Amino acid sequence: MSSRASSSSPQGHTSSNHVLLVAPAESDGRASVSTIVIAQGLRYWLLAAWALLLGVCCGPSVALGWFAACCVLGLVRGRVERALTRSARVSVGAELTVIATLTSAAWAMAPLWAWRTHGPWALAATITFLFAGVLLVATQFRHLPRRALIVATPYLVVLAYVLATARSEPGRWALLAGVGVAGSAILTKAFFGRVHKAQIDAFQAEQARLIAALEIARDEATAASDAKSAFMAVISHELRTPMNGVLGAAQLLRNGALDEPAQELVAVIDEQGRTLACLLDDILDFARIEAGKLEVSLVDVELAPLVRRIAALWRPRAQEKGLALDVTFAPQAPEALLCDPIRLSQMLHNLLSNAVKFTDGGAVNVHVEATQSPGSERLRITVADTGPGVTAAGQARLFQAFSQVDSSSTRRHGGAGLGLAISRRVAGLLGGDLHLEPSHAGARFVIDLPLVRCAAPQILSEPEAPDADSPARRVLVVEDHPANQRILAAWLEGLGHLCVVAENGAEGLAAVRQGGFDLVLMDVNMPVMDGLEAVRAIRLEGFCVPIVMLSASAGETDRATGLQAGADGYMAKPVQFTALHAVMSRLGSHVRVPEVGAA
Repeated sequence: MSSRASSSSPQGHTSSNHVLLVAPAESDGRASVSTIVIAQGLRYWLLAAWALLLGVCCGPSVALGWFAACCVLGLVRGRVERALTRSARVSVGAELTVIATLTSAAWAMAPLWAWRTHGPWALAATITFLFAGVLLVATQFRHLPRRALIVATPYLVVLAYVLATARSEPGRWALLAGVGVAGSAILTKAFFGRVHKAQIDAFQAEQARLIAALEIARDEATAASDAKSAFMAVISHELRTPMNGVLGAAQLLRNGALDEPAQELVAVIDEQGRTLACLLDDILDFARIEAGKLEVSLVDVELAPLVRRIAALWRPRAQEKGLALDVTFAPQAPEALLCDPIRLSQMLHNLLSNAVKFTDGGAVNVHVEATQSPGSERLRITVADTGPGVTAAGQARLFQAFSQVDSSSTRRHGGAGLGLAISRRVAGLLGGDLHLEPSHAGARFVIDLPLVRCAAPQILSEPEAPDADSPARRVLVVEDHPANQRILAAWLEGLGHLCVVAENGAEGLAAVRQGGFDLVLMDVNMPVMDGLEAVRAIRLEGFCVPIVMLSASAGETDRATGLQAGADGYMAKPVQFTALHAVMSRLGSHVRVPEVGAA
């Protein structure tokens, strides 16, 4: 009932929390006003009942006159009470106390007239009227005992008059005993009403405290999640920078004149470095998923080349273990569909990685098909192997992050346990699911996605790599890390290009102003002037030299920001020289490359 009164306040607060913030007297006033307003409709039913009993004692004319007078007074009281509930200060003040006392005085005339008739029903009617009147006042003003005493004064005056004039009545002692019983009942009701209100107030206070604690915990959890995402982004950037030097040096060494043992060692460095890069990507993707910032981009994708390309990446590793890796397509499999090729490739990569890793003999098979479900068509890509399979205990934690089926210290295969967790989340973002199907031998993982067929996209032919007679270029490398400077310069000069190095964006901008460059390789995070600011300045001054950004920030937002700044391509570190070689070929005619991903 308190919320009803509070809803009419100018502030517009309607929740119970607002009631806890007002003063106790004002809060009690709101409750009483609300109770009284709600009881207005009931008042006339009570008047009719009282008038019926009064008519038995005093006759119908007295009862009708009393009933009419009390109804008129009730209408006036109702208007005043509604005005109070709409006022800026909703409380039980002198105005309400006065009009309630006047109403009680009018109602108290009923027991007075009933007593003065000295009829056979006078004593019973008087006691009934007085008990009912005081009970009504105590109920309506249950939170304000002092005001209840004032409003009940007319009934108490009539009671005192009745006790004073009942000396000759045979039921005088019964009357006194009845007053004691009725009074104790009313006092008991008032006492338990106060106790009940105290319990409600305590419950509301505890509820408010718990809500405040939950809000604090929520804010702390959000802050912790944001801090974790920021930490992951910083760690990813800081690790990619030295990894670029490690993998770049390994790539240069593999192209050098090394004996076979040295080539094998370099191959180990390169392979393990790529594994570390993949692990970094998984951790960063998982942080984005947890923060709700991983986005998917649906485009027209030619399915068969994508699946075969991912399978081809794992075929050499499968052949080393003596495994057959086959890719099959059902007749109804789509040629092209609407999907995110990067995320679909990521899921296939993770599934094939696990299949090849955990299978020691037999085969790995990738099967693509389309199935019909009620109202839609589904794409199913099944990756099955002949490995040991997954135990029932392992299935329970199969898709949990940072969880391994074999978590013992003697497990044979490494990994952070993120691949399947990320793949299932990605499948969910694409509107589908990734699950493990029952199998008699090995494991069968199924990617189940909604299928929207489309026309096969136009595939641009890959540019041919420049041959030894291709013209040398003058390339500006804007990079602040000394190791990356040396790696890029050594690779470019090994191809016959002329390399000029600038250590920050300001030096790079000054070099571009001097002119004579065919290509700019621009880092992003640098002192003095960062790469984004430098690219914007270069474009603002009208220079059209092709620019490829090389950044340790590998997010989609980072890529989009770099391209919007005016870059022609964007590559995430660690840089794969074969991919950079292809980009340089594309930019030979100053054609803008919309996106270049990390290889």
